[in-house]
Amino acid sequence: MSDQVPDDRADGFSLVISNTRASAHFARHRFSEYLRSFTIDAECAHDIILAAGEALANAAEHGHRPNGTLTLRARLLADGLEIEITDDGHGFDPHPPSPDTSSPRGFGIHIMRSVMDSVEFHDGGRRVVLSKAFPDPLGRL
Repeated sequence: MSDQVPDDRADGFSLVISNTRASAHFARHRFSEYLRSFTIDAECAHDIILAAGEALANAAEHGHRPNGTLTLRARLLADGLEIEITDDGHGFDPHPPSPDTSSPRGFGIHIMRSVMDSVEFHDGGRRVVLSKAFPDPLGRL
């Protein structure tokens, strides 16, 4: 994937890639590696990776367009992490009804909201900001 431009600064993470499902998977993997470089509770890390993965999947599904891009940025806060995922697609309704429990799809936003402290959608669903406080002080491995 030659269009990957990682920027793993000590104070954050940034990745701009083509907006495809494969690239979204790659972004989730790279972000997981970045997150593992900190000493945070495993359950907290799992929640963050789960929510970011759901947001990336939504961006790839609803925001995909030919030659489109997907951006993942994360920045450390004094007490946690803020993640921003942006695509340049057409957007989607970020306020879905309760998911149909007989369907295996449609749970992503509900999952994000259940594991993160804050989930905000902007620009018609083309940008999502996820926030999570860390239960313990953050340390770099």
